[in-house]
Amino acid sequence: MARSSPTDPSPTPTGNSSSSSSSASNSSSDPPASPRGTFIVFEGIDRSGKSSQTAALCSRLTTAGVPVVLKRFPDRTTSTGKMISAYLENTAQTKAERIRNGAASDAAADATAEETELSDQAIHVLFSTNRWEAQTAIKRLLRQGTTVIADRYAYSGVAYTAAKFTTSATNPTTSTEDSQPPPTATNFYNTLSWCKNADRGLLTPDVVVFMDIDPAVAAARAEYGNERYEKIEFQRGVASIFEVLGEEEGVGRWKKVDAARSAEEVKEGVWGVVEPVMQRVAAERRGCREDLWLD
Repeated sequence: MARSSPTDPSPTPTGNSSSSSSSASNSSSDPPASPRGTFIVFEGIDRSGKSSQTAALCSRLTTAGVPVVLKRFPDRTTSTGKMISAYLENTAQTKAERIRNGAASDAAADATAEETELSDQAIHVLFSTNRWEAQTAIKRLLRQGTTVIADRYAYSGVAYTAAKFTTSATNPTTSTEDSQPPPTATNFYNTLSWCKNADRGLLTPDVVVFMDIDPAVAAARAEYGNERYEKIEFQRGVASIFEVLGEEEGVGRWKKVDAARSAEEVKEGVWGVVEPVMQRVAAERRGCREDLWLD
């Protein structure tokens, strides 16, 4: 049975998807009396080094006396985050592994897997909801002068879902019978638009640090394959969507860092990108932008 298209009317993200939302929700706030924090987002395919480099940057800023908070998406501590975590981790396990981890029988193992199966549309909106849950806290921190570093953000949400629908051969969640028809330019950009809908109006990052690495190199790193999407061909599809998103954002916000180098070289590459952005944000004294993908 064929899957529904992401552009089908159901399910459609609601609440935050319309670009006609009130101007109060997408306009910049009044300029702060003191410099606000910088909103820094790290993006990239799986095992590109995002977690290591976000932690390294957080440590560097802390040592320099800069107030900083690190956020990881999905945030697996929230109610939606726990559902996402089960979806990502449990379905990557074999039936034998699920039995070893507590399922009493084959039937129980199958039931556990079914509990974590969600449609591609549903899990997409769940990931988005997880980001929306954090918006108030992130905005408060930025206004207080705290820099916020995000390990993944809405760009990952778009890249991973769009890769499922536009590169069906690499989709790790469906069988051949469920594959989408070959993508065309029209349905590709319709898919991108649908994938952005749920996140339209989120806080806009000051800079996106894209960890640029060949999927084959990332696949050779430790622990690759532990989660649902860690399959090299699928990651190639994700990388191609990231490339499109980067072109849309432009070099002013989307900054590539060669993530195949040594950890220390990558660390310095990240700092070379981030430092001038933080200086600019401090000098401009502008409020937070809440207009992601609203233009």
